[in-house]
Amino acid sequence: MSFNITSEPAKEPVTKNEVKDQLGISDNAQDLVIERRITKARLWIEDYCERSLINQTIEFRFDNFQEIIRVPRPNIVSVTSIKYIDGDGTETTIDSGEYVADTFDHVIRNAYGYTWPTPRCEKNACRIVYVAGYGTSQDDVPDAIKDELINIVGHWINYQAQQQNGQFITQVPTAIRRILDNYRTGTSFI
Repeated sequence: MSFNITSEPAKEPVTKNEVKDQLGISDNAQDLVIERRITKARLWIEDYCERSLINQTIEFRFDNFQEIIRVPRPNIVSVTSIKYIDGDGTETTIDSGEYVADTFDHVIRNAYGYTWPTPRCEKNACRIVYVAGYGTSQDDVPDAIKDELINIVGHWINYQAQQQNGQFITQVPTAIRRILDNYRTGTSFI
């Protein structure tokens, strides 16, 4: 099982100016650093919460179909395609009427009356391409997540070169993690 982001989000959940305003930064000396840290903080949050923030396209590969498929990085917005390698070695696309993308539970399952086909017995014989995220706009991302993204950027700026007991302080503070725990999916995929 593996997944790949094939289309990155068109924008970040927060802007450089929002970060600067909240952190009280008035000069432009750190603008490039702030922009890079925003992206890194988004990636950290997406990994920690196991969830996409701004819509992005993901390709998920796995060996065999399960009755209910939990995909990595929900929220599922739409499914582009579900394909598999059949017994003859031919890549086959499953008709969209044969499965349901449950956007509430963030799973994909068979439509009523259908069963998953049997793929060829090989690694990554099944592939789902889907769009996941809270939406296309920064306004779609919960404010609490955006606030904590800004706090992570601030933490990394303030402590980037400091050491504590001989180790660099790069860990995200517990208070930030606790707030983000409310947005973790809490499930592994498949």
